[in-house]
Amino acid sequence: MGPNRVIPTAIYGVFWPITRHMWGSLPANCVSPTNIGDMARRPVSHPGVKCQFCGSAEMRKYGRNLSGTQKYQCRKCGRKTTPNSKSIAHSPQIRQSALRLVAEGMSQRKAARILQVSGQSVGRWVKKYVDSLPAQPPKPATSEVTELDELHTFVRSKKTNVI
Repeated sequence: MGPNRVIPTAIYGVFWPITRHMWGSLPANCVSPTNIGDMARRPVSHPGVKCQFCGSAEMRKYGRNLSGTQKYQCRKCGRKTTPNSKSIAHSPQIRQSALRLVAEGMSQRKAARILQVSGQSVGRWVKKYVDSLPAQPPKPATSEVTELDELHTFVRSKKTNVI
């Protein structure tokens, strides 16, 4: 670093070339090499956001999750949290509509395309519903009169003897 090294510095939104001999005359709110390290180490507190594990208020932003809500990381314990998380799950009405369409004979893929959801989601909903059904269907009440129809089936082939 030479004595005449030029450092671009922003004063009132305009970048001005500042040389080393001008540092003493900079305004107090200007970023200089002496206070830039202090700015980087200064903990930024976000109002209303505290670590749910250690209770510290020293949190830093840590990106966003799939639903688009802000994630934070605690500066003390290092754990990550999302204080105001949103659910991205489908509504119960969409799930019931999908089950109703599949029960009426529509394919799972077609029901998913109509409801604008993933085909895998419809498959999972159907599987969960089927698993929740009882293993044995309920027994019907006994009645006094029973009606039977004649039904004759052929297992392999119809054998007719021509004489």
